[in-house]
Amino acid sequence: KYGLLFERFLIPERISMPDFDIDFCMSRREEAIHYVTEKYGEEKVSQIITFGAMKAKAVIRDVGRALDLELMKVNMVAKLIPDELKMTLEKAIDQEPRLAKLCKEDEEVGRLFDLAKKLEGKHRNAGTHAAGVVIGKDALVEHAPLFKITGSDSKVVQWDMGNSEKMGLIKFDFLGLKTLTVIDLACQLIHQQELQHDFDITRIPMDDEPTFQLMQRGQTKAVFQVESQGMRELLTQLKPDCFEDIIALVALYRPGPMESGMVDTYVECKHGRQDIEYPLPQLEPILKETNGVILYQEQVMQLAQVLAGYSLGQADMLRRAMGKKKPEEMNTQRKIFMEGSKKLKVPAHKAEHVFDLMEKFAGYGFNKSHSAAYALICYQTAYLKTHFPQAFMAATLSCDMGNADKVAILVKDCMAMGIDMLPPDVNHSDWEFIPERKHIRFGMGAIKGAGEAAIRTLVQCRKEQGTFTSFEDMVFKLPEKTLNKRVCEALIKAGALHSMIPHLRSGLEGLPCALQEANRRRHDKLAPQAGLFAMEASSSDGHQLFADVPPWDERQCLEVEREALGFYLTGHPLDSYLYHVSGLSDAHLGELEDCLDDARITLPVFISNFKEHRTARGAMAFVQLEDLHGQTEAVVFSKLYASCRDIIQAGEPLLMVAKVDQSKDEPSLIVEAITLLDETLPELVQSIDIRIDSKVCHSQKIQSLKKLPHDTQHHAYWKFQLCLEDGSIATLESQQATPRWTSSTRNHIQQLWGAEHIFIQCTLWKPVIEESRRFSKPKTAES
Repeated sequence: KYGLLFERFLIPERISMPDFDIDFCMSRREEAIHYVTEKYGEEKVSQIITFGAMKAKAVIRDVGRALDLELMKVNMVAKLIPDELKMTLEKAIDQEPRLAKLCKEDEEVGRLFDLAKKLEGKHRNAGTHAAGVVIGKDALVEHAPLFKITGSDSKVVQWDMGNSEKMGLIKFDFLGLKTLTVIDLACQLIHQQELQHDFDITRIPMDDEPTFQLMQRGQTKAVFQVESQGMRELLTQLKPDCFEDIIALVALYRPGPMESGMVDTYVECKHGRQDIEYPLPQLEPILKETNGVILYQEQVMQLAQVLAGYSLGQADMLRRAMGKKKPEEMNTQRKIFMEGSKKLKVPAHKAEHVFDLMEKFAGYGFNKSHSAAYALICYQTAYLKTHFPQAFMAATLSCDMGNADKVAILVKDCMAMGIDMLPPDVNHSDWEFIPERKHIRFGMGAIKGAGEAAIRTLVQCRKEQGTFTSFEDMVFKLPEKTLNKRVCEALIKAGALHSMIPHLRSGLEGLPCALQEANRRRHDKLAPQAGLFAMEASSSDGHQLFADVPPWDERQCLEVEREALGFYLTGHPLDSYLYHVSGLSDAHLGELEDCLDDARITLPVFISNFKEHRTARGAMAFVQLEDLHGQTEAVVFSKLYASCRDIIQAGEPLLMVAKVDQSKDEPSLIVEAITLLDETLPELVQSIDIRIDSKVCHSQKIQSLKKLPHDTQHHAYWKFQLCLEDGSIATLESQQATPRWTSSTRNHIQQLWGAEHIFIQCTLWKPVIEESRRFSKPKTAES
């Protein structure tokens, strides 16, 4: 249906065997390997060896270890080597002046580099190729040397991937693709949640308008192949409205087509802003679906077939020759093409022109079979996100449970979609994330330290015996030794035992006694104590089940939650500062990809982690930043770090001015100025609007504004505007000096009127910043 050619895969004329790249569900890939082993015989199936090479950074660290050099120095040298593919030590010295200087000035570093250069590229260790499987027609020992990996029973062919193929062995790549696991899990959730009993992902309509509308809006985070910022931008330009557009999209979004102008031509012609040109009428049936652009390798083959009488087998040989760009081979093919076109009475100048076009675009051409297969998975995930967003996002989260950073990003994506993330709860959560009505229930598998065996046992017990009515009831119902102190602490910190403990601090500090008492009563075959908390009633030896201590404040509770989950789920330290506050920033971390390189931005942030690094110029810091919208890395160079080390280490909300660095795969920041938000915010507040119903605006509350807690060090003359819901505005001017917008002032006004009714307008922080040409580009009229 989509014009896929078998001859692109296998032909008699082809000397080498084709690539078998087969994607399986990530969690069931081993079943596929076991299947072919059983089917063809253990003696005929083997995986392939792979050799770990001593690459630039690795060889520096290995040689440094062998020389017993100081670890900090070796790491510093290794980090100066640029993170680029095919990077060598020679290239690194050319690209990084600091490395060249170190090699000259530091005798140890110079010797380290000399020895490392001699070892660079040598094999370091042997392992098993991540995907490669060899299947032979005879026992493999008849054709290849085999090798057993240390600590494993599996055998591997001792030749690497390239040499195995040269020796005539057929290699299959059995790849584990996470997206297939996501689709499978999402379908299971759809059935379990009774969203659609007969749902079958293989039978969804391929012309679903809401799915295409989702893609046209670029709302494709977590959708296979199209979740990057660049791909989402291309979607909004292309506006795909048929499956063929998605096939083309996968093939277009690559460096070659984007640099050649093919992408712009495709988009402009699709929307009628540019005429489609066909050099010859007979090319229209072949190039119409790609708007006149030679995009696929299959199109090159069809053009040769139609214009010069090639068989598809011969056409594939032409395609391969064009891809390799060998002059002698191309001259031979050009003669064959021109002779064939002459026989079919194609004008010579037209044939020459088409051959030149084919030669130009063959190098960019993409395997359409590959593109169509990935486009199908892309469409399926987009369909699931459109029609079953809770099930799809729950499945996506479940497949990324081991990566707290990824989970944090996906949780924010859910909230942006209007899907609330319900906190973990032993009476409602499973190991995986699960849909719960219009929400998603947090999966206990994403809790650090909980342990899979314990959680799966807990979930199974709850499903068989009913919900747990108290902490003791849970201990009594679960098999002995299922719950230990480590598992319980993880569950408490994550909030999963919220209904069974008085509060977080009480639960953690009273846990050892609670566990001991619950286990003793279980052993004595006593009934569980009544009540959710089981603390009103004392145990037989006079001890309460949980500690009777004052609760922690919200900030402390959030830090404990972050320790268990790796991110803030139920709140954020910046929430109280930024609630209904405008003008304080001109960007946030969730939109860094949209910022220009070297753009200067102001934003409130929170430092979740930092590492100090010592250089010849002094100490600097690499910090992990986050706000309510995202997270990123930032660097604080030595001069600034010397003046703000205490601020960075304070663990408090900050206000920052930084420049965007788009030179890496992910955008990062170069910090130029930094201050404590609590100290600077008071200076930036311009006005405070309290927007309330006129019925509750009585004189007593208004007078209470004049009784704000005083901070004698800082005074300001303020106006409070009461913006009533009937549209009228009452302005209150203070009769005396009033305090700045400190935390005590904020708390007083929020308690009085309610945080949801208070709107703060600020000015942007503009500190004096010394311009540095070292880390910022010269300004131009355009920038």
